[in-house]
Amino acid sequence: LIPSPTSAVPPFPFTGEVPREIGRFGRRKDGPTLVCLGGCHGNELMGVIAIREVLDQLHQHAPAFAGQFIGLTGNRQALSRRVRYVDQDLNRIWTEQNVNKTPTDDIAETKELRELIHCFEAIRREAAGPIAMLDLHTFSAEGLPFAVADE
Repeated sequence: LIPSPTSAVPPFPFTGEVPREIGRFGRRKDGPTLVCLGGCHGNELMGVIAIREVLDQLHQHAPAFAGQFIGLTGNRQALSRRVRYVDQDLNRIWTEQNVNKTPTDDIAETKELRELIHCFEAIRREAAGPIAMLDLHTFSAEGLPFAVADE
């Protein structure tokens, strides 16, 4: 399922309006759910491209799969404009206060936050097993890829 290092990077899979859900694979009533979020920053396209590629490979090869894989986009408005954010950094507004309040402003990322919370709540209601979240980012600094995990 992993392309060779010499493979060309596929193009960004969307033109115009970017959908919230990139796609799904598997069955929600059969095992754990892995939710992958790409494009929390609109100038970080590789997460969305990687999710689309994984989904394409899963659908093409149809491996035995218990559970489901769900791909979502983060900041749809910023992704469509190819900018890091529109009004404020979506990755920095995931606070308890912002998550629990009713939005009263016209900030683009507040709308994105609300839509994502709605998606996460729907996934939680539908999932039969445990849910894991993977938030993909692109970085330009020197160094190896890394992951940060929390329970």
